[in-house]
Amino acid sequence: MHHTSARRVYPDTKKSAGFTLVELTIALALGIIISGAAVKLYLESKISYAQDEEMARLQENARFALDYLKREISLSGFYGGIADTSSLFPGTVSTDCDGSGADWALDVSTSMELVNNAPNSGTLATQNGTVFDCISSGDVVDGTDIFSTKRTADAATLDNGNVVVAAALKTWYLKKYDYSSYSWSFLTSAIPSDEATANSTYDYWQYYSNIYYIRDHSVSSDDNIPTLCNVSLINDEMEHRCLIEGIEDIQLEIGIDNDGDGIVDQYKNAPTTADFAKAVSVHLYLLARSVNPVFGYTNNKRYRLGVKNIPAFNDSYIRKVFSTTIKLRNIKLG
Repeated sequence: MHHTSARRVYPDTKKSAGFTLVELTIALALGIIISGAAVKLYLESKISYAQDEEMARLQENARFALDYLKREISLSGFYGGIADTSSLFPGTVSTDCDGSGADWALDVSTSMELVNNAPNSGTLATQNGTVFDCISSGDVVDGTDIFSTKRTADAATLDNGNVVVAAALKTWYLKKYDYSSYSWSFLTSAIPSDEATANSTYDYWQYYSNIYYIRDHSVSSDDNIPTLCNVSLINDEMEHRCLIEGIEDIQLEIGIDNDGDGIVDQYKNAPTTADFAKAVSVHLYLLARSVNPVFGYTNNKRYRLGVKNIPAFNDSYIRKVFSTTIKLRNIKLG
């Protein structure tokens, strides 16, 4: 008789792998930490990118504004090479900018004027007493400078009867004849043929009269974008144009030569008319601001524009100061 041995089956002592509550808690905690670090890195990268983008735009705008104004100021007082403008009397334009009723736009007796730290309410009067009534003080960024320049182009439109460039119609020109007679000409048609003839001794120089100021908005009154604007003699009127966004403050300091040696003895941010008569240079300062706020950024910096100290804004806009010194080569300031 055969006996078959019974096979004993032993239970599997290995259990299925899994997480304990402690392991799960640790894993979740590590996941949260890693996710938080990733989110923080992403936000910091996003803020850094936004700052770089706004700073690049700010620098481009500010440098363009600085170069533009530097050229305007350096050419101020240039009237087609005329050394003595005493016989060039003011002309009348349809819409001027001086509340006194004077023919200011075509008056070259003062080539540059300044309103120091203009208020955003009340009268905008220069050191000469000119009232810029074409600018609403409520639109001006409080405490910024306003200044005007007058000049001709740096090259003639008509040179001794030879046409250099086509004349612009409905435009004011300084007209010279025989290098001794000067007058104003508002062209509504082509330069007369007898004048636009070689060796006629007639010259025409296009004329520019501008007032520069900082407006508290660009396009709409609530867009909160400070902008460099001007009032310019266009056609026969002083018209408003806005030029460059993000320019928040502008300050001028006039270099005074007290002893006539051509060297600046002192700079003044609020010069008198007598000081202007001895001006030889200008310190120009611009405070540029990003057009858009940067999320997560707080600007707690203080700024200085010459003698003007500006406290921290504590907002989300990036800012930077730009400056240059400009020699006054042609200016007659009164």
